[in-house]
Amino acid sequence: MSPQVSLSALKSIQAHFINPQIARNVVKYVTFIKDPQKGRWDGWGSGFIRLEGVMKKAEKTEQLENRDRKHKRRWIWGGIFISILVIIPLVFGDTLLLQVGRFMAPEEIGIADVVILEGSETVESGGVAKGVNLLSSGRAGCLIVVVHQVPEKKKPFAIPEDYPNLIKKKLKTLGLREEQFEVLVTPVHHPVTLTEAKIVLQTLSGEGVKEGILLSKGFHTRRSFLVYRQVGIPLQIKIIPSPYYSEYELDRWWINAPGMRDFISEFSKLVYYQIRGYVPFSLS
Repeated sequence: MSPQVSLSALKSIQAHFINPQIARNVVKYVTFIKDPQKGRWDGWGSGFIRLEGVMKKAEKTEQLENRDRKHKRRWIWGGIFISILVIIPLVFGDTLLLQVGRFMAPEEIGIADVVILEGSETVESGGVAKGVNLLSSGRAGCLIVVVHQVPEKKKPFAIPEDYPNLIKKKLKTLGLREEQFEVLVTPVHHPVTLTEAKIVLQTLSGEGVKEGILLSKGFHTRRSFLVYRQVGIPLQIKIIPSPYYSEYELDRWWINAPGMRDFISEFSKLVYYQIRGYVPFSLS
């Protein structure tokens, strides 16, 4: 007795798999006929084999091959990107890298109603210090400190009171009066920067603010500036970007790990925001 395979069954198997080699292997080793009473596909050869099991095994094999291909593509593109980062300094030198850094961390000079210290789960002393300096120099009249709402399980250990209230007390010890600062708490909802910008600027719009200096950390400045500027346009609030640095300096960001890490991370997030349409593509 020789194995028989129906033409319709052959086409069904071949159509089921993207990889034609897997389809051929299934047809090669499993020849079947329909047994209506048993309600299954019986295999010919050394005993009966459920086609369902063979199909699942072949599907798993195909999924693993697809995953491997995706991983290889990611490694290839990652290697290309890293190679570019290594080659650029050798070919173009420090001047170009400085310009790239300035693009990712734009800074403009101007006078505004408020200084907005962009949100995070904790507030860095460097950002507060620059904000206070802007108030002292007369470039703004009020400091807006944005804090992300921290889930209960992620709250810092051994801090006995509410963190936003602790910030307010500390700002008073720096010599600021209550009318010179405001602490806004925003939820952590994806996309985080866009969610934050909408809440902050809608609140400030209700308070009559027309201009704001946006303090952002390092290379995050480009993305946050584009987001805040876009949200501020319909509210008629002008945004002036102003970065601050805590782990590296702008003029030599490429010579240390924190600078390189921040650049790669923030550039990737900027591209993601532009692909998703959260911010428009802009070189200014």
